[in-house]
Amino acid sequence: MKKILFIIFIGIFISCATFEKTKSLDPESKEFLSITRYIITNEERKEFLNLPPEKRKEYIEDFWKKRPTGFKEEYYRRIEYANKMFRGPKPGWLQDRGMVYIIYGAPSQVERYPMGSASYPYAHEIWYYEFIQIVFVDPYGLGDYRLTAESSFILDTIRSIPTAEVLNLNPVEKKKSLPFKFEFEIEMEENGVIINISIPYENISFLETNGVLETELETIITIEGKKELKRSKTSKISFSKEEIEKLSERFYKIKIPLELEKGKYKGNITILNKVSKEKASKKIEFLF
Repeated sequence: MKKILFIIFIGIFISCATFEKTKSLDPESKEFLSITRYIITNEERKEFLNLPPEKRKEYIEDFWKKRPTGFKEEYYRRIEYANKMFRGPKPGWLQDRGMVYIIYGAPSQVERYPMGSASYPYAHEIWYYEFIQIVFVDPYGLGDYRLTAESSFILDTIRSIPTAEVLNLNPVEKKKSLPFKFEFEIEMEENGVIINISIPYENISFLETNGVLETELETIITIEGKKELKRSKTSKISFSKEEIEKLSERFYKIKIPLELEKGKYKGNITILNKVSKEKASKKIEFLF
């Protein structure tokens, strides 16, 4: 028993000593340890804390030089993106979604359920990395999506593998906009048609800030035929958590009237989510 207590005491002593060293750091050194929390190794952290103050600036410079070309720039880009996209009670890069994005990069696919689903009754997101599925949940509607226990275990297991690539530094390519689903119907009128568009709410990406879901959709319709037309409509959508939970309608609807002469027409309907940059397009053809 004495041996066990001694080991516990030593562990507490080391922890307190580390805390005291961190507390006494200058602002630049504290900022360095904070910003590199996802990539600095335990050995590097200990080494840095044991340095005399005059050696720390040089160590910080060498820390980034040891990484591949472009590593620092990509790391900071991901932090900036996380702060922009993941709103909530904490800065985006300190949230679970921000952490996963910074370490593993953009997922190959994202499913968003702001109103919940059969799997979870509250807002959640599912990120896919090849064959790996990561789930974030927001049971309290605060915009702070947390990793489920199972997803945390999966990520901890991946990071424990020595050969695992933690920060993907392939050249940053401009990714194609992700598609989302919508349906439309054409309603005939005396002087033209009305394009009725329906988008399932679960297919719409929102920014969430303190329980408020917000996004902006741009709908563009181009028509060719006896008369050529181009119409666009911007739709700003905003719901509180309480409002979206009470929605009886599962679709967001957009109506766009078109004045036309009699004839045959064809064209395209394109919808862009200005927040997530997701894009969807469908061909349209009708006889008026």
